[in-house]
Amino acid sequence: MSTELILTETFAGHEYLAPPPHELLPAIENGIRARRRRRAAVGAFAAVAVVAGGAVVAGGALGGHAASPNTRATSAPASAPGRTVVGLVVTVAPGWLPSGAREIARGSVYGHSNRSWRVGQMFLTLATGDYDRNPPGRAVPVTINRAPATEWTTAGYELRFRLPAGGVGRVSISGASLATARQIGRHVATAARDGQHLAVTPVDFSVGAVPPRAVLQGISRAEGRGTVYTYAPVTARGPVPVRQQVQVSSARSGAPKVGETWFDPAGHTTRTAVAGRPVQGHPTVVAEWTGGVSLWVTGLVPGGVVELSGGDQVSTLTDLYALAGSIRH
Repeated sequence: MSTELILTETFAGHEYLAPPPHELLPAIENGIRARRRRRAAVGAFAAVAVVAGGAVVAGGALGGHAASPNTRATSAPASAPGRTVVGLVVTVAPGWLPSGAREIARGSVYGHSNRSWRVGQMFLTLATGDYDRNPPGRAVPVTINRAPATEWTTAGYELRFRLPAGGVGRVSISGASLATARQIGRHVATAARDGQHLAVTPVDFSVGAVPPRAVLQGISRAEGRGTVYTYAPVTARGPVPVRQQVQVSSARSGAPKVGETWFDPAGHTTRTAVAGRPVQGHPTVVAEWTGGVSLWVTGLVPGGVVELSGGDQVSTLTDLYALAGSIRH
């Protein structure tokens, strides 16, 4: 795989944390240039649907079941793999889901919760917060639980509604017909519960250190993608530009090869991947990009690569090495 593609996927690697598909799809198509200009990826896990197949096949008829209750999470240090992180819990839960729904992603980022399920070829996301973004197309007023709500159906389906405790809830659906999405979306919103305390469990590694100019603002996991840790300034209350954040994750496409070059459109220059210093006895590759630097460590987790990407306003390559040195699996 070419270095350019690997670096493109570096910024696409967390699409399941990104805004809804109608916002993410142009960034996927435009590659690195668009991703470096757009704000950091946070929000609906509906973007998993874009990557895994998008709105392709119409979903089945409504015929759901009450969602099973989740056990309350017990907070533990960030250095404990397989357990949750203090203060980072998912606060929203479905009271109803379509039959056969399987949870594929869960996260807590900047205080907002995101959960995503797959039902056949349909992808459904239940999230909190709206980030002051509106989907394209005409807004249609509806009523959920006797409170005003709004539907958008131009690019996929999205429903924003008032949660019982007063916050904003969002249901996003792709891969279903509009009639099915509307029926399921309204039913999910009507039964949604907030005020929950559900664990976001790291599935493959943990990070023991914290960048000196940032704090842990989010942790997420998704089926087939592992864990993503997001760090940003303590003052951040929502999505920030990539230059102001650090992300540590499982790399989907491995590391670029040492010596490979590619054109960095944002910086109008050619970049070269270089060998870095070993971390915990494992080889590394370093690649600069306009606004930051990325570090890949091969073998730090069994059979995989850990990718650390840091914006230059909150981190340095030295900071990334320190983070990598604190990773345990």
